[in-house]
Amino acid sequence: MNISSRTKTKALSQLLKPQNHAIPSYQHHCLANGLNLILMPDQSQEHTHINITYPVGSRCDALGYSGAAHLLEHLLFQGGTSTVQDYVHMINQAGGVINGMTSRDTTSYYQTVPWQHLETSLWLESDRLSALLPTLTPSIFERQQQVVQHEKQQHLMHPLAAVHEQTNFALYGQQHPYSSPVMGWATDLPHLTLDYLKNYFVRQYTLSSAALVVGGRFDEAATLAWIQRYFGWFKTPALLPQALPQVHLTESVYVTMPVAVSTPALFIKIPTVPEQHPDAPALDMLACLLGGDQHAWLQQRLVGTQVATQVQVEHFTYAYSGEFRLYVAANIQTHVALASLEAQLRQALTDFSQHGVTTFDLQIIQAMFKVNTVGQAHNIRQQALQAAQQMAIAGTLYSPQATLDAYAAVTPVDVLRVFMDYVYQQPQVVTSIVPAHKTSLAISSNQAVYTPPLPAATATKRAVMSDPKHPRFARPKSPPPQVTPTFPCWQMRLNNGIDVIGTQVLKSQMTSICLKLQGGIDLELNTKAGVAMLTTMLLHDACHDRQNPELPEQLALLGSDIDVSLHHHDVYIQISSLTESLPATLAILKQVLTRHVLQAPQFNRVKQQLLNFVRQQGSMLHQQGSQAFNQLLFGAQHRYAIPLHGDIEMIKQLTMMDVQLFFRQQYQSRLASLVVESNLPEHDMKTALGWLASWTQPSLPAHDTVPKPPVWSMASAPSNRIYIKDVPHSQQVMMMMGRLALPYDMLGDYFKAHLANYPLGGTLNSRLNQALRHEAGYTYGVQCGFKGHLEFGIWQLNTVVEVPDLKETLTIIEQQLAAYQATGMTDVEFTSMRLALVQQQALAYETSIQRMKYLAHIQRFDLPIDFVAQQDACLDDLSADKLRSVCQAAFNPDQHITLLVGNKKSIEAGLPQLRDQLYLI
Repeated sequence: MNISSRTKTKALSQLLKPQNHAIPSYQHHCLANGLNLILMPDQSQEHTHINITYPVGSRCDALGYSGAAHLLEHLLFQGGTSTVQDYVHMINQAGGVINGMTSRDTTSYYQTVPWQHLETSLWLESDRLSALLPTLTPSIFERQQQVVQHEKQQHLMHPLAAVHEQTNFALYGQQHPYSSPVMGWATDLPHLTLDYLKNYFVRQYTLSSAALVVGGRFDEAATLAWIQRYFGWFKTPALLPQALPQVHLTESVYVTMPVAVSTPALFIKIPTVPEQHPDAPALDMLACLLGGDQHAWLQQRLVGTQVATQVQVEHFTYAYSGEFRLYVAANIQTHVALASLEAQLRQALTDFSQHGVTTFDLQIIQAMFKVNTVGQAHNIRQQALQAAQQMAIAGTLYSPQATLDAYAAVTPVDVLRVFMDYVYQQPQVVTSIVPAHKTSLAISSNQAVYTPPLPAATATKRAVMSDPKHPRFARPKSPPPQVTPTFPCWQMRLNNGIDVIGTQVLKSQMTSICLKLQGGIDLELNTKAGVAMLTTMLLHDACHDRQNPELPEQLALLGSDIDVSLHHHDVYIQISSLTESLPATLAILKQVLTRHVLQAPQFNRVKQQLLNFVRQQGSMLHQQGSQAFNQLLFGAQHRYAIPLHGDIEMIKQLTMMDVQLFFRQQYQSRLASLVVESNLPEHDMKTALGWLASWTQPSLPAHDTVPKPPVWSMASAPSNRIYIKDVPHSQQVMMMMGRLALPYDMLGDYFKAHLANYPLGGTLNSRLNQALRHEAGYTYGVQCGFKGHLEFGIWQLNTVVEVPDLKETLTIIEQQLAAYQATGMTDVEFTSMRLALVQQQALAYETSIQRMKYLAHIQRFDLPIDFVAQQDACLDDLSADKLRSVCQAAFNPDQHITLLVGNKKSIEAGLPQLRDQLYLI
């Protein structure tokens, strides 16, 4: 159906008009020492979130000493003198989570804990700020320096990581600190010393410029008293403002980056305006109009015409600059040479300059921005990070409503003006991303070579400023574990047999629905691997069709979104809508599922996108490793041994008929179930679901030739072998160990094995992570755990190491597994695990996504509503002794496959004593 202009205008007016969406406001306090405190109360939560942000980022790093701010972030997790190396453990045992983040402009430390542990969290934060320096021994520093170097190398495993580094260097120039990576240049990291970092800490970490945010459930009077007690005594000098050079390009710069990609692409960065600049909202709107999912100009003219397979346009702002970024991936069937692709892009931008921006198109973007802002208004973690960073950088209080007002005030004239002033025909950095062996595809043969800044001369030792004298506060008394929190939910079965589980959330005016269709790759024939992904992508494209914008336009007018995605054993259709727009949104979904006609141009375009995606994924180390590992687990011919997105040769052979047949087999009401979150009560929801309650169609049988996953057999993988997947250019080794294991159960052997794994590798302070990261410094991290499905399960261990550390890493893992199998967990480990698992439920239901995942889990495994309480009761009856037999069965090293993914020659050279056990796959 066509929408009249009058109807469009009316719909947009309704969506954009001021409404009561319960957007929260925040309280601002300032302590006498300058610490800015922001309170975000939400008594509906069972947890409290704390974020402290300092205006200390990579821009504060001196030339030749890049990475200092990031390395210092790692060191702060050692804790103060009261909690040395016990900091993370205390938060985990309380059921909380903790992390940090360094950016160009700030470093943030954040933790989320059950609300009863707020005082302990504030005490911990104060202790490490006031008493960090005595805990930083040379050995601790050296290990963390090694960990950061491993993290850096792991980051560079992604092909585009180096592209960003070199593009930034070209854009900003050596004298601007934004030219350095946040993690630092690899050549700089060894130059950082403990004395240098201690002085850096004393100089930069001052509360007078920091922002502390407390959000969620808390008592305001008690919280203010605690903050005054633990932070008010600090006497900190003001942080001197930093003067940075202006970012100014006089002409465009062309860079060529040969990397491990299969598809050539253009990556363009253009300098714009910093945060809080009045033109920033218009530039954000411009990015959406050029490259967003709906009605985007470049999407229509490049992807829609099959000149490109992917377009991304984004605008980022920082404290001292901004970046307008365009990424365009070539369609290797039509435009391989990037000079041709650039010409097409330039022409599309010229056409945009002449066409201008319509009020209607801009208002659609503004409406979607409003819906997204309202939807995120109660995400405490996200709002706290936004508020802390704005206060630390700009010294102003973040207001969601003020942000909405700024974007609502943008006009079409504003958008076209910033396009002409900042983007169109402006000097920029144009990077040609090409496969390593095809540099001829780049735009310019006159390649400029950019190298990191030369490291400064070795720093002389400076006298480290002494720790400030401070009071010693006793550790707050830990409250007893609380009753497992829950949220109300309901279940019903529709007349057509579709099971529904849902919950009511009154503080939101949104409705979220997940329509889950069981099947996914389980319905594929082995010769058609990829048809499930292709069908999913085509259905998603129908909701966002760039050449037929009727459906996307209708969704935009409603402030709604429909997203279709493939998960191994299911297809998920996610519907997000204002509750008042739900009937119209579901009507659009009905049109897509029952009346959409697949056309050849759409099929060819989306199929090419999938092929390009598969090619790119095939060049990734982690993808090659996962595929090889699954081949060892399931056998090379099993569907689970092929990546989720399919096999490239099989995808090439797929036809429209294959897709149409799979669609009829997959998209049936008999395979469907629903998860719902809405402000509507249960008795109104059945009516609101509309046509889904009566959706039926003729059933088509699924293929009966889909093989079931095999039962673990020792004969399938001899235990004395170490398998190698050769990736010739890899600088690191990905290590994967594991076996097929038990399917999911609520209280049985799987549940107990999951508990038994927790001290071994299921937490940040696990035995494996402690041995390999904190003591040896061999890896950025190591994890292991059980993943249970309906019919089978997997136990898997993953880590990434350098070749020189490979042999010792294998030895440590084998020793840890053998010791754990023999003795199991200690009583102390069991107590710590029990406290953590019981109390962390307070964090499980904060966001809509978390709540819907919880409900989907109940539905998938047919669990009782109170299954978490039953698991807690089971845990109360267990002990370390009772789990010892579980450890003996679950962690037998003789049953594990070991796979090393990396350069075969380097691996063999690093393991000369094990050469007879190495097998290439």
